[in-house]
Amino acid sequence: RAAGAGGPALPGDGDYWVKLQNMYIREGEMTPPFTPGGTKYTARIAQERAADLHLAFFLELSKYNPRHTPTILVDGQKLEYSPLDQLQTVIRLGGYLGPVKKQVRVKVVDPSGGGGGVFGFFRAERSHEYVIDIVRPPQLDRLVSPRISVTDDRGRVVASSPPYIQGDGRQGKYKYILDDAAKTAIVQVDCPDVPGVTQKFDGQAVHVGASRAFRFADKYGVKTQVSCTYWNAEFATSAVHRAYVLDVGRRVSQWRIDGLSAELRMLPDSGDCRVASAADAELASHHASAHVRFGEVAAKTGFVCRASQDRGVFVATFSSADGAEPSAELRGGSGVVVPLRNALPQSVATPGGARQHLQLRLVAGAVSLLYPIVVIRAADCNTFACPARRVTRTRLMYDVAASMCMAETCSDAEEPHCCTDRALCSSYPAACPNNHQLRPDAEEVMCAGAACSAVADEVSCCTLLTTRTRTVTATSTTHTTTETTTSRTTTTMTHSTSTATSTASETTVTSSSSSTLTSSSSTSTTATRTSTTATRTSTSSSTKTYTGTSTTTTTTSLYCIESGKVWLPLDMLAADTSVEVDARACQQRCQLTEGCAHFSWWRKEGHCHLQDANATRQPYGFGFEAGPPQCRPGNTVTTTTTNPVPMNDRCMQRGFSWEPEMTALDAYLQGGQVEVKQQCQAKCAATPGCAHFTLDL
Repeated sequence: RAAGAGGPALPGDGDYWVKLQNMYIREGEMTPPFTPGGTKYTARIAQERAADLHLAFFLELSKYNPRHTPTILVDGQKLEYSPLDQLQTVIRLGGYLGPVKKQVRVKVVDPSGGGGGVFGFFRAERSHEYVIDIVRPPQLDRLVSPRISVTDDRGRVVASSPPYIQGDGRQGKYKYILDDAAKTAIVQVDCPDVPGVTQKFDGQAVHVGASRAFRFADKYGVKTQVSCTYWNAEFATSAVHRAYVLDVGRRVSQWRIDGLSAELRMLPDSGDCRVASAADAELASHHASAHVRFGEVAAKTGFVCRASQDRGVFVATFSSADGAEPSAELRGGSGVVVPLRNALPQSVATPGGARQHLQLRLVAGAVSLLYPIVVIRAADCNTFACPARRVTRTRLMYDVAASMCMAETCSDAEEPHCCTDRALCSSYPAACPNNHQLRPDAEEVMCAGAACSAVADEVSCCTLLTTRTRTVTATSTTHTTTETTTSRTTTTMTHSTSTATSTASETTVTSSSSSTLTSSSSTSTTATRTSTTATRTSTSSSTKTYTGTSTTTTTTSLYCIESGKVWLPLDMLAADTSVEVDARACQQRCQLTEGCAHFSWWRKEGHCHLQDANATRQPYGFGFEAGPPQCRPGNTVTTTTTNPVPMNDRCMQRGFSWEPEMTALDAYLQGGQVEVKQQCQAKCAATPGCAHFTLDL
């Protein structure tokens, strides 16, 4: 001991203190709580990315002479320290991503090396050892975060959008765009090579660090899903999984879509569509460029359509420069796809409420052109309150767009479109009745509507004619003066509309005598002249039998060039699309092409399409001009049909059916409307018990 009783024990003394006062770690906590006499502890690191562990010690300095402090060994290595400094050691854990388990031994030793016995020989070492089990959990987010790279067939690295950052789990989808000429993309994925980690391509397990090559043959893009999964029952109750969707494809060159174009219209009785640029305020937030996939290109324009009812009728016309007719479809936000046929009307739901955002997708091979569409259920001009002296324009059923506002509600800017001036009585269209005349201020008095009506505005525009007589007598001479005055009347009228209904009665006369009737009729139109001669013979007896023969002669003048019509399908076999200066040039090409029976020329791009005799004429060919190979005089065709029950159409009624059904034919009837009606009527006449027949045309 030191000189003087009661001082700290010196090394070699049996009472020399060989224990720590305290010990702790900075990166986590130790269990159980430290006590100087303890020996076994577990240090759990809360920071899974911690690369080092800082282990701090405290000596109870009151038990030591400052010159005789104990020796401290960490894993057998002496720790150099000063009693005046903070005692600590750093345990290296490294950057390993998996779980870390490590044991550290800290021993406090009497620096004399022993104690007791003669001259200190054979003295046992006086020390106390602490065993610390260090546990660091696996870095779960990094264990499921692979390195991903994509290169083309020339070895060039392709950047992703958004940029891929390893370990950033906020994004799960990445797009890689290669040049149009690229033929192959190599996707390299490296999940961490740590026990418990598995790697998959599209759900199929592969070895860690595997790559996959995707070849572009007749397609522009592919999608693949890669995933890393880690499982360790000691540190997680279930597997940790992270998947990434990689959209890899080629950029479409402009020349591939230069020949594609489309137009969209609505039938005039259901609404209208206008072409709008991509920057249009009504399209900008839903432009197709925000939703394109590989092989798709956003068009520079779109369509803003106004619908007047719950179902609108759309007509799309489209064409390509390479002669192959593209296909088209309307896509809705809910995933509904409506196929479209070229120049043919298609009914599409256009409900009220929120605006519909659709997409017209024009497909030509592996390339698609996308047009954005917004459909507005526009308000009717009838909902707009016109100012004084003006009235709402008359609604035209064949052009509803003329009486629709531009949006769901009418604005003040709609007045010139929705309103018109009321007519003046000076334009009253009829003569005033007896004892009435047009009022003298007719240039100032307005009629009820945009045009004066002889019925509705008579009271407003006509006034009574008044005659006044005054007699003056003087010196046996009588002078009579006749003075005419006009009374001025202002009248406010309330207009109403009435509908007159008349019933026509039909009288049937039955005669028992025999008669022969010959009738003829002639009908002429600009396109067809038809002459019909029918002969009927009837014989009166207890059983009436009708026989007759109908001869029809039809002279047909072929339609010449028509605007707004088209023949479908657009192209006959072995006849590619060409570009012609006008419809006449396209017609001449048809005339010189064997088998050509019709042509259709699209004004916008000058595309000339030829059709054979199998094509059909369509009335909604917006933007097309169509016709025969040449305009020539018509041909005359005569057909003769034996009618078992002639002249009996007067007993047929349209819009009615007879029930219950007695029997049904087992085949469709062939021929025109007149022929199939005669066949069905004859079938009924030949069937016992048949009193009526119903024909669905």
